[in-house]
Amino acid sequence: MDYAHRGCVAPVRADLYGYADRLSACVGDWNLMRLSALFDLLEPHGFIEAPVHVHAEEADAAKPEDIWTALYLSGFLTTDMTGHSEDGACLRSLRLPNNEVRQALRLVILEWFECAVEDVGVIDSFHDGLCRGDEDTVKQALSCAIGDLGIDVGQSDMPTAYHLALQGLCFGLPGYCNPSSKRSGVSDRWDIQVIPTGRVFDVADTLGMLDERPLITINMMYDPGVDALGLELLAVQALLEIERNGIDDIRVPRPAVGRMRWGFGFDGQRVSVVCQRL
Repeated sequence: MDYAHRGCVAPVRADLYGYADRLSACVGDWNLMRLSALFDLLEPHGFIEAPVHVHAEEADAAKPEDIWTALYLSGFLTTDMTGHSEDGACLRSLRLPNNEVRQALRLVILEWFECAVEDVGVIDSFHDGLCRGDEDTVKQALSCAIGDLGIDVGQSDMPTAYHLALQGLCFGLPGYCNPSSKRSGVSDRWDIQVIPTGRVFDVADTLGMLDERPLITINMMYDPGVDALGLELLAVQALLEIERNGIDDIRVPRPAVGRMRWGFGFDGQRVSVVCQRL
């Protein structure tokens, strides 16, 4: 409807911030695990499975059990599974309806991390270090950010928590697409790829963008029982697994120039980082 009211012209950033504000009000108090549903929606052909009452008249977005119905009724999500029972008993595949909502959802994730991390400059430092291959900057920024993201030692699924933290912090890299994840606890796949893009929404997305941007591939490992040397070796092993498993064994897409691999090691208290530029 907003698109029609604008006379069928493309949205400007102010429009998207309006959509993002409405979404942020729903997810502002979510933890990292719940927020990961938004990561899944932003994956290529991304979707989530959730129960919704497709014929409900209204839903309370403040209630966790009603959030997906509320987002469906408000037009932020859509589904092709409209022929099922409306009692919410079955799971429906929900996806983003258009690119406007996709852009707004990206802004929501950026805002969530800016609010969660006490010093926004830490996120900027992480982005800059990641793009330039600066291990010390990335390690320092990540060590500061992890403590603000609600990752507690003894959490039931620490590898997933650390992986989501890395993936979330990779949103907003200047000149890059949204990070794509292959997280899988079953096969111990914890890799992320960030691909340069030739398309940007407006000039604000080009700030800090490098002239030559590599294809960035990230892999991580978690082991709470390692010592300081073992932690460093954990990051090296994560880096080596990128080549061993063929994680970045694809043609480097334009406008990317070369490849950059990152290995991260976590033990629940500290982080180790190693980078390789090809």
